[in-house]
Formats: sequence, C-alpha cells, structure tokens
Amino acid sequence: MFIVAGLVCLLLGMIASLYPFPIVRFFGHMDWAERRFGPGGSYTAWRLIGAGLIVLAAIVLRYFV
Repeated sequence: MFIVAGLVCLLLGMIASLYPFPIVRFFGHMDWAERRFGPGGSYTAWRLIGAGLIVLAAIVLRYFV
C-alpha cells in the first residue's frame, strides 16, 4: 500500500514539476500565487507543489516501506 502511494506521489510530483504550463492552462491561474510570487507565480506554485510531492514520496518510501 505504501509503495503504491509513494510511487503515485512521485509520479504526480514529477508531472507537476516538469509540466507546469499545461497544468496552468487546464486549471487556470492561482490568484494567491500571483499575489505572493508575482507574475508567473502560478507556474512557480505548481513547481513547488511538485517538489513537495517528491519530498513526501521520498519520506513515504524511506520510512514506511
């Protein structure tokens, strides 16, 4: 169970980090990210979300498997 969750989390993190432009086109811009990070903040937010998911996957795969 934890292996699957870790791998899915890793896959989603990689997708969010590598392809923020299609994700923003699909979901739209985040107003809070644009205010906090400036112009292009939605792309930065998706890359940070992806990095966080990758770190979460590493933690799950290291300590729960």
